[in-house]
This record gives sequence, C-alpha cells and structure tokens, in this order.
Amino acid sequence: MRIALAAFVLVMGMFVGGCDSGDDGVSCSSAYKSVCARACECGGTECALGGQGGTLSFDSQADCEVLYVGLGCAAGTKPDVDWNACQLAIDEAQCGESWFATPAQCLEQEENPDIISE
Repeated sequence: MRIALAAFVLVMGMFVGGCDSGDDGVSCSSAYKSVCARACECGGTECALGGQGGTLSFDSQADCEVLYVGLGCAAGTKPDVDWNACQLAIDEAQCGESWFATPAQCLEQEENPDIISE
C-alpha cells in the first residue's frame, strides 16, 4: 500500500468516523465501505479518494477499507455524523476527474469546518 505517514495522519484527521448505526442500519463501517467502492469505481486503475487537498490512491478496495473501515471506524463513536445522510450523499455524489471525494455529510464537521463537499 502506497501511503506515506504524512498522508495517513492527514487522512485520519479528516475522515475518522464513529460506529453508530442510523435508523436504517447504516453504520460507519457500511458507509465507508461504500466510500471505498466509489473510490475504486471513480479511480480507474486505482482506488482514488480526492478533493481540494490532492488525492490518496489505494491498490485495491481492501487496502482502502483497512484505513477507512478498520482504523476510522474503530476510533469510537462520533454522534454528530448522520450515517443515513452520509450514505445518501455517497450514493448521489459524482466522480471527480479520476477520484471520489468523501461527502461532507460523512465527516466530522466540528473538527473540519473548512471541508467543502465536491
């Protein structure tokens, strides 16, 4: 997996989510698995997540899930993320040029007030 330590720290600071389920059973885990699936769909030969700060590429969906699901969702409960709204935003979001941007509805807004949905 080609992730530098600096990128890892940045991503963890931006995308750490909780494990609470929404009313429809959407959880951090299921939402971030969808983010990784969309990253692979949008990334072409790689799974790429991106936005204003650049892109982060993974060789496979499993590599993406190690970071987003395995580490991000294991960080604890984040009650201010509405996982149902997050999943809806993932389903409705368009691909970037060759990447997928995690929707703002899936991020900790109080910790990331400058993040803008693509």
